[in-house]
Amino acid sequence: MSMLQLPLDCAQQPLPFQDEIWPGESGQGYVLRLAARNGLGGLARVKSMLGCSRFQTLYAQDAPQLAHWFGASVQRLAYALEAADGDKRVEGATYSGHKLGRSYFLNRSHPRVCPNCVHEFGYGRAAWDFTLTVACVRHQRLLIDRCPACTVPLKWTRPDLCLCDCGYPWPTLDYRFAATDAELFVAQLIDLRMDDQERFARGESAWILPSRNEMNALGQFMKDLSLDGVFRTLFAFATAAGYQADAPLERRLRSAMPKAQQTIAMSIAVGTKLTQQKRFSLKSSPSVLLDLLREVSVECPATAIDMSVAKSLFGVFQSGKPARSQKQVWQSQLVLF
Repeated sequence: MSMLQLPLDCAQQPLPFQDEIWPGESGQGYVLRLAARNGLGGLARVKSMLGCSRFQTLYAQDAPQLAHWFGASVQRLAYALEAADGDKRVEGATYSGHKLGRSYFLNRSHPRVCPNCVHEFGYGRAAWDFTLTVACVRHQRLLIDRCPACTVPLKWTRPDLCLCDCGYPWPTLDYRFAATDAELFVAQLIDLRMDDQERFARGESAWILPSRNEMNALGQFMKDLSLDGVFRTLFAFATAAGYQADAPLERRLRSAMPKAQQTIAMSIAVGTKLTQQKRFSLKSSPSVLLDLLREVSVECPATAIDMSVAKSLFGVFQSGKPARSQKQVWQSQLVLF
């Protein structure tokens, strides 16, 4: 029996307020939005109705029952939720149409939100559910990961998209913090691969990378990668940053949002150094770094570009030598494993 043909509990009637899920909307964000509109007080009640723990992630296998309650297309809702095989995640994760080779590419437990986007468009984006999304390109700001009123970290069990359990209205306290160019650059890489990219790319305030910014060459290098390829490359750069011969000792942060910001900063520093042909050497070549690149063709249906870029970087990091010339890097993208 297909996941989408699982028996429904039809004794529980459809809820009064129903809506379709938006293209690019987070699956869990959709359920939170509809739960709030129906007066359920958040995802905890919905999960109780499903018979699961309030801390459990909603999966694609839950889509038939959720669609019955809230009115979405089963296929579209399943697409927007993480795919799983029973209680086992499938080779990392499949989310919003993207096969991801590492579970940690997806941020399941520490939700983030742009209040401006929710006010403007009315839904929570799937793009915000990825670990390295910390900024909103459209509004050039950091996402919120804590309640502006009580400063408690946001949870999926909160009563609404822009409301914490403390109940204080956000609009009166939304302190808007600016994002760095590196954080906006990574957010844009992710946005360009999302189903709602066109809606969020429009607008006079949308961020554009300055023409002379040192990240432009890195952007060209990564522009044709899949989302999995983008994340593998960024995490490979960040891992390499800690093994540079001249790298200062730096305490790794533990909280989800600061850790993601630190990862982005380290990653972009290494990525721009490589694409600008600056001197780069490693004290050692850690297996976690090499495996991240070596396993591209094994774990995911990788594109030719993904495999070629991974091979090029594998050679650089394995030898610890400076990157090849730009011309050679682009030529290497034509070579497969």
